[in-house]
Amino acid sequence: MYCLCIACNFRSLQISLAVIETAADYFAQTKRILIMPVIFFFMALIWFGLWLGGFMTICSIGDIYVTGGSQYKNVEWSSGTTTMVWFMIFGLIWTISFIISMNDYVIVVSAATWYFSKKSDGGWEGHSDIWRGFQWGFRYNLGSIAFGSLVIAFSAIIREIMEYIGEKLREATGENCCVRCMVNCCLCCVNCTDRFIRYLTENAYIYMALSGDGFCESALNSFLLMLKNSAKFSFVSSVSSTFMFLAKLSISFLTAYTCYGFMQLSSQMQEFEVNSPTMPLLLVFLFSYTVAAIFMSIFQVGANTILQCFLVDRDIADQKNELDSMMSHVPAALKKFLDGYEQWEAVHDKVDDQEKANELN
Repeated sequence: MYCLCIACNFRSLQISLAVIETAADYFAQTKRILIMPVIFFFMALIWFGLWLGGFMTICSIGDIYVTGGSQYKNVEWSSGTTTMVWFMIFGLIWTISFIISMNDYVIVVSAATWYFSKKSDGGWEGHSDIWRGFQWGFRYNLGSIAFGSLVIAFSAIIREIMEYIGEKLREATGENCCVRCMVNCCLCCVNCTDRFIRYLTENAYIYMALSGDGFCESALNSFLLMLKNSAKFSFVSSVSSTFMFLAKLSISFLTAYTCYGFMQLSSQMQEFEVNSPTMPLLLVFLFSYTVAAIFMSIFQVGANTILQCFLVDRDIADQKNELDSMMSHVPAALKKFLDGYEQWEAVHDKVDDQEKANELN
């Protein structure tokens, strides 16, 4: 069945592989994009420090009282203070979502400008503009990015509330199978909705960078584009996810193995022996996997951006009947796909013409 699905969607698989290869070319030429997670990480760290100071100040507001027979003092919050505490927590989630969304938007603009820049005959020398991503994000699409991150924040809050309610229901009902089944079904629906909202928001940012429309209109148009090319999007997501997982595992194992080699070398040079390297190596593996996941997520955003750029570019070229105009900026891997696709269409049209001629005769 799996082989049959691949055979029926062979053209989608071909374009998916071409998009992945193009995304690899983009990152090979735009290595400076790798510093973007570091920049936004420090922005989030600075914001978290400011937020923590404000949060501790608000938590200290209230009436101080001492319980009988104790030297510790407690703070009793008023209803207004409690509201401010929850508002601060929601503001933290919203702001972190905004920083992540702005990071994705800058990567999207960089990949889009690289795709539409003029290429050489080999389709290699493209130009990407990271600074333009900051300019567009803060000057033209700041409200749309803030609204999209607000939607993500609301979705995350609702998911956490539902998980809390589900945990309390499990504790109250014990081993009741019906209640556990209902709770698990509700949590599954909430998690699926949350994942869909996040995926739709990421694609809305891509369409927003291409068209300049607002968030809602871009989300609708990107959703219609995904429906129209569902097989291509699913293949690109699955292939890139597999590639990212293998890359993260390779980086993590290589880092852990290198750390083990340094530990053995240090033991020989300094005449001491590590009794159990399992825990240090496990921590190194988890840390390296987390860092690799942060940087490899850029590849996922770049691949989705290049796919949408190619599909929108192809639709515009088909409407204007100017497919040759695409060849000046289409990358090499996608240009090979277009050349093969044109040959396939020419053969297909020739067969159709022969069949129509035979029917007339």
